[in-house]
Amino acid sequence: MKSFTQRLISFVLACTSLVTASWTVTPASAWDRGSVQTFAVLPEGVPKVEGLTVGGDGNVYVSTFDPTGPAAPSQLFVFDDNGKLLRSLTIAGSSKATLGLGFNPVTYQLLVIDFGAGKVLNVNPTTGASSVFMTVTGSAGLNALTFDQIGNVYVSDSFQGIIWTTGPTGDAGTIWKQDPLLTTSGTPPFGANGIAFNKARNIMFVANTGNNITCRCKCPTAICCRIPFPWPTALNLTVEASVVFIALY
Repeated sequence: MKSFTQRLISFVLACTSLVTASWTVTPASAWDRGSVQTFAVLPEGVPKVEGLTVGGDGNVYVSTFDPTGPAAPSQLFVFDDNGKLLRSLTIAGSSKATLGLGFNPVTYQLLVIDFGAGKVLNVNPTTGASSVFMTVTGSAGLNALTFDQIGNVYVSDSFQGIIWTTGPTGDAGTIWKQDPLLTTSGTPPFGANGIAFNKARNIMFVANTGNNITCRCKCPTAICCRIPFPWPTALNLTVEASVVFIALY
């Protein structure tokens, strides 16, 4: 049976191209598109999709992001590991633009970022019922999330150049890191985007989409530096063992 990470990467390969690089800052060579296969086909007429995660049950969870589409709550699609659609749900109380999502490895809650409403939702993966898990201040552009080993939640804010955090049970978010490296004046106007910890959970990698860079923030001081890789526009990332996987536009 495939591992959690293998299933996640297999699904991403159906949508994007991946490059890899070691944590040593050796410049990346020509990247390999890999073997791309269609994992699943969404029902006709559904909104655009962006966020995805793999649950402990091995199923793949995908949320919709359609900020310019009809006014309606976002949807959540659940596939088995062979790409069969198991169910589609309406995320209650959500805007029409949800992004990053993930299962907390400690509490097992499914958290979904509501980009359109500037908050994080706790969503029932069976019914679609939701409650507010985290709120933040300012003109936020919440984008991606990740977890540490005790279940604390970290959320990137693409518009304010912030990594927000809250505890395993949720609450008002507090600033874990705010840094010029996490902001952008580029195009598209998304600074801090995809985020992921290394296996030891002592380094966080942050993709800055607008600036075409990836940053490394050391814990617990959260000192950030730029990783000098000549990558194209980074959209999202994940980490396995000593390899960083970057999804590109």
